[in-house]
Amino acid sequence: VRSPAAALGVRNAYAEPARLGIDRFLALVALHAAQPRAQVLASVGTALTLDALAADGAHLGGVIVPSPALMRQAVLGGTARVGAGDGHWRDLPCNTADAVYTGSLYAAAGAIDRFHMAAARHLGSTPALVLTGGGGGDLAPLLPQAEPAHDLVLHGLARWAMNAVGADG
Repeated sequence: VRSPAAALGVRNAYAEPARLGIDRFLALVALHAAQPRAQVLASVGTALTLDALAADGAHLGGVIVPSPALMRQAVLGGTARVGAGDGHWRDLPCNTADAVYTGSLYAAAGAIDRFHMAAARHLGSTPALVLTGGGGGDLAPLLPQAEPAHDLVLHGLARWAMNAVGADG
């Protein structure tokens, strides 16, 4: 299954629609079906994907950055002598492990905030911010305006399947 140019109320912004990951497309389908409004979806998995969606279902584009977990792996694996173990959230970390952990969350939250502001400029109003994915819980305290959402890809896949069954008769 590949992302189409348009389906189930969502229009793909990509010039080559199939290049948009199907997981991202299906999550947008579920998000739009649940509440058609201007919104930014922040999905925190292996990668952090950010997508903007207009109220009419037009996908406006998105970005992909390393998730906080991937950032931590890069720092710990690619930096000599860091040797940090598991860190914890601290507003102002005072050890390397906490600095790497907290820094990854600050970086991800900063990317989300910047993308959210860019979407607001494009839309002319502030879109809702929706946070999903396995790593979303760690970022939620830094993004108090974010609304949690769960299993969007699966909900989108269910809509896709119901639409396919309906099309077949």
